[in-house]
Amino acid sequence: VALTGDGGDEVLSGYTRYQGEKFSRTWNHLPSFERRRLLPGGLQLAHAMSRGTARRKLERVERVVDAANMSFEERVTHKQAWSHEDLRQELLQTHRGAIRPAIEYVEDVMRDCPARDPFHRLSWFDFKMMLPSQMLTKVDRMSMAHSLEARVPFLDHRLVELLAPVSAEVKLPGYTRKNVLRKAMAPHLPAPLLRAGKKGFNVPLRDWFTDGPAAHLLQQRLEDSAVQDQIHEPTVRRMLEEHRHGRRDHGSQLWILLQLAQWGHRIGMVSA
Repeated sequence: VALTGDGGDEVLSGYTRYQGEKFSRTWNHLPSFERRRLLPGGLQLAHAMSRGTARRKLERVERVVDAANMSFEERVTHKQAWSHEDLRQELLQTHRGAIRPAIEYVEDVMRDCPARDPFHRLSWFDFKMMLPSQMLTKVDRMSMAHSLEARVPFLDHRLVELLAPVSAEVKLPGYTRKNVLRKAMAPHLPAPLLRAGKKGFNVPLRDWFTDGPAAHLLQQRLEDSAVQDQIHEPTVRRMLEEHRHGRRDHGSQLWILLQLAQWGHRIGMVSA
């Protein structure tokens, strides 16, 4: 039996998106012109003039500010799809009118949420959707594939019920994630560990699609007529070029498109 940390980020607000929700609340107190024109315009100008690491950091700031100008449901949809609605429409224009907008799925899920505060609505979404359909599923499949029993102490129902109604000011004072856990463990762990940042298990999508095998495979699949029936080829090629030359980091979007292209390729093979 192995103990895992799954559920800790959902129970204790450990994801950066919880910081984003708190930032959005503050951001929306600014005058409308500053929120929607002045500051985003300044960030876009700085992004165009920067290079390398500075450009990537500015991209992240742009995404945070962009998300803060959205509704809660739009933010969740954007995070799940890694794209704006207009880009999704462009990519799927061959199916225009035949595909249900992604935001409607999120709205359906959130319809039963009892919370009104976006911070707690995000927590509810994570518990109802992200944990069962993604986080816990992948851990369960990989652990059971190796005859390993995995247990999730952070999801003890008593802990979940205790912390569910706790305010953002307690869970996330300032923008310190997992504050409750840090305070609880302070007498038992060294200070550098308590101050350490989150280290995820992200794969290097930026490199894979700059000039790696993933980029070559996606370009190869774009030659397939069955794939061209699913996604708009010129748009994907434009995204690949922007990514390759460092103008935009489209790694996550391109990974999603590669999965769709692989599916379209297999469908084409079956049909043939």
